[in-house]
Amino acid sequence: MDDEELRNIFCDLLGDNMSLIHEYGERKEQKGIAQGIEQGREQGIVQGSENIIISFLKSGMSAEEISERIKMPLDEILEIKNKHL
Repeated sequence: MDDEELRNIFCDLLGDNMSLIHEYGERKEQKGIAQGIEQGREQGIVQGSENIIISFLKSGMSAEEISERIKMPLDEILEIKNKHL
């Protein structure tokens, strides 16, 4: 084999591997984006729940009343209260 044939073989091998590496990177990126979106949704739900609980507390509802109405453990309500008020 001469140098040109070897160079062509190496280019073919590297080209195939580079394509695989690129595809792998793309899949990992898409998975990361999907995970980020899901985490954002979860954080939004938690923040929304906390905002509602804070509104209830500011309107005069007791932590016990809120716990009973929304079926959330009292200790979690109190934790939110202590964190924000």
